[in-house]
Amino acid sequence: MGSLIAISVALERFVSFFGRTACWLSVPLMLVIIFDVVTRKLNLIQGTVLDGFVTSTKLQELEWHLHAALFLLCLSWAYFNDAHVRIDLVRDRLPPRIKAWIEMLGCLLFLIPYATLVSIYSYEFFWRSFLIDEGSAATTGLPHRWFIKFFLFWGFFLLLLAGISMFLNRLAFLAGHSVNDLHRTDTPAQPTGE
Repeated sequence: MGSLIAISVALERFVSFFGRTACWLSVPLMLVIIFDVVTRKLNLIQGTVLDGFVTSTKLQELEWHLHAALFLLCLSWAYFNDAHVRIDLVRDRLPPRIKAWIEMLGCLLFLIPYATLVSIYSYEFFWRSFLIDEGSAATTGLPHRWFIKFFLFWGFFLLLLAGISMFLNRLAFLAGHSVNDLHRTDTPAQPTGE
């Protein structure tokens, strides 16, 4: 059982690295949004060197590219931090073992199969786009649409790894092994010694 815990922890660290790193995408996302709004409202780009190179269409597409990458890379990290919507009125009243069973069955029956299917199909979606070097449908849009399609695959692949990690963690918990509960779903916070 110790090896299952080690695999669970290794998967969580791997997935969490991408989530913590992707959080920084919010900074360029905000800057692009501010730049787009200000330059569009004040008409600052027309007649400058940037005219034609930096269009509102490109900026808006860059906004949703950054937003999609941010969301997809942080999805699995949010799962580990118990930040997804749950039916807390019911779940919080359940004993830890029942919560562990529900989590484990949810991973096995829903999360892992769904994330597997989306990963497989989104990889094909990305690969076809890469092979034809798909660009924006708009003439003034961004090239290389395959780049954002890769994040669809990678985000759901990370979610698949998160589901496997959580399943193994709950399995070890139900087997009665001492689990460092990195997922924070069953163990109350420990005093900090202040």
